[in-house]
Amino acid sequence: YTVPDDGLFAKTLAASLKRNDQYEFEAFSRAGSVIAQARGSRLAPELRSSLDSRTFCFKRCPVPPEEINMFERALSSANLAVVEEFIATYPGSRLSPLAHQFKALLQASGPNAISPVLEGLVFQSSGHAALDEWRDGFAKTAAEEGFSQDLIRQLLNNIEPLDMFLGPEGPRTKAQPTSSLARSGDPPIPLVFRAKRATENLLVQVQSADYAKPISDYLRSAVSRGRISSGQIKADQNGAVLKLIEGEFGLPYEILVAIWGMQTNYGDFTGEFDAPEVLANMAAEGRRRTFAENELRSLLSLLGNGTVKREQLTSGWSGTMGQAQMLPSTLLEYGRDGDGDGEIDIWTSQADALYSIANILRGSWSPNVPWGFLVTIDDRPGPEYFELFFSGARPLSAWRDLGVQWDASTDAEGLDDIEAELWAPIGVDGAAFLLTSNFDVIKTYNRADGYALSVALLGDAIKSGDTEIEVALEPVHPQVPRSMVKKVQAQLNAAGCEAGPTDGVIGRDVRRAIARYQASAGLVADGILRGDTLDALSSGDMRCL
Repeated sequence: YTVPDDGLFAKTLAASLKRNDQYEFEAFSRAGSVIAQARGSRLAPELRSSLDSRTFCFKRCPVPPEEINMFERALSSANLAVVEEFIATYPGSRLSPLAHQFKALLQASGPNAISPVLEGLVFQSSGHAALDEWRDGFAKTAAEEGFSQDLIRQLLNNIEPLDMFLGPEGPRTKAQPTSSLARSGDPPIPLVFRAKRATENLLVQVQSADYAKPISDYLRSAVSRGRISSGQIKADQNGAVLKLIEGEFGLPYEILVAIWGMQTNYGDFTGEFDAPEVLANMAAEGRRRTFAENELRSLLSLLGNGTVKREQLTSGWSGTMGQAQMLPSTLLEYGRDGDGDGEIDIWTSQADALYSIANILRGSWSPNVPWGFLVTIDDRPGPEYFELFFSGARPLSAWRDLGVQWDASTDAEGLDDIEAELWAPIGVDGAAFLLTSNFDVIKTYNRADGYALSVALLGDAIKSGDTEIEVALEPVHPQVPRSMVKKVQAQLNAAGCEAGPTDGVIGRDVRRAIARYQASAGLVADGILRGDTLDALSSGDMRCL
C-alpha cells in the first residue's frame, strides 16, 4: 500500500514497532518493510538510512515497552515538544536516532509539515443524529492524530445505529443474534443476547453470566460433553502447532485449547457484528467512549499496517474479534502469525488464533505445576473458616497441616513448597480448590473466576478424556438479588468491613467483607450470604472483625 502522508507513515511505523513485545523484537524487518512501502512520506529516506546503518537494533536488543509507547506518541502526534520530551527522557534509547531524525525533520519543515489535511472527511448520514455528530468529531480528531483520511473513511463509512446502544432511533435496526456456541445436544452457552419486547420496541438485554449466574450454571454450559470431545479432536488436528507453542511459550496445550473452546467453541461462532460499527455505537452512546475510541484507533493502526482488511472485521457484540475474541488493541499488541503465511488472521487461521492466545499468557506459566486441584476440609467452628478461606496463599505443606486434604492421585508430589490459595466458590456447602499462581495466569484472559475454573476443568477433561466432571457446586442457598446485595454492601462499608463499591456484584473482595462480618457475629465465615447472615444484618448488629 502507499502511505499518502507523513502522519500516517509515522503512526504505521510506530505500530509496527509496538506490536512486537519486549521478549521477541523482530521489528527490524517489519519496520523496514513499512518504510519501503511508504512511498509518499518524506520521512522514509531518512529513517531507511538509520535502519540500514543499524544504529539501533530490535531482534537481539529489546526495547522496554514504556519507551515504545512514548515513541509512538511522539511519532503519531508530530509534536516537536513530545519528540524532545522523548529524547530528554530516554537519551540512551535505541530509538533515539530515529527520534533525533524526526525532530530535525519537524524543525526543518515547520510545525504543520506533518499535519493531515482535514477536508474531504464527509460521511453520508447514518440517520441517527448522535452517531453522526460523534463520527464527525472522532474523524477530525483521528486525522489530527496522523491517521489518513482514506483509512478513516474506510473504517467509518456506512456505519449504522444499533438498538442495543442507541435505541430504536435509527432508520434501520439489525437483528441481534442469540448465541448458542454449543453443538447439538449440548446446553446453550450463556451470554451474548437475550431479546424481549417492551411496548413496541425490541430491546436487547446484555447479561453477563460471569457474575449474574451461579457458578454451577456456568460450568454446566461451558464444560459440556460435546465441548470436551470437540476439544480433543481440535487438539489432535492442531497437534503440531500446539507442540511448537508449548515449546516456545511453556504453556500446556490443553489450557490453550480450552480457552479457544470457551471463546468461540473452537471457531464455530466468531460473531455476526461489525467491529467498527459496534465500537462507534458504543462511543456515541457515551458511557464507554474513551474505551471505544481507543479501540477504534487500534483498528485504524491495524488497517494502516496491513494486519487486517476492512472486510475481515466481524466481531461479537462487544467488539471482540475472531476465534480468539480479541479486542483490536489486544490484537495489535499480541497478534501472532502462527501458520507462517505472513499474515495474522485470527478469523480463519486456527494456528494464528492459538499463537495469539498463547502470546497473551506468555512468560508467566509455572512449568510442572497444576493450576490447582480439588480438596476436602476438616470441619471446624464457623468463625475459624475466615482464617482458612481468606488468609491468602500458603505452601501446600502448610495447608496439609491445617487439615486440607487432597486425593492421592492428585499431581502434587514434590510440590510442598508451592504456594496455593484455598477457594470455596459456594462456601462450606460445596467443593473447594487449592489454586496455584497458574490459575491467575488463566485469568489474564478473563478475570472472572467462573471463566477461569471452566477453562481449567475443560482443559483437564480434554487432556484426560474424562467427560464426567463431578464438582459439587450446586447452590444450596437462594441467590440474593443484586438490589439486596447493594444494601448489604452499604451496611458492610458502614461497619468498616471494606466491601467496596455498592454495585450488587459479589466478587472476591465482597466475599471477604461478608466473611469478616460473619466471623464477628459468630457465624460460618465463608462469605456466602445465607439466611442467618441476612437476619443478623437486618437486626442492626453491625460489627466487623
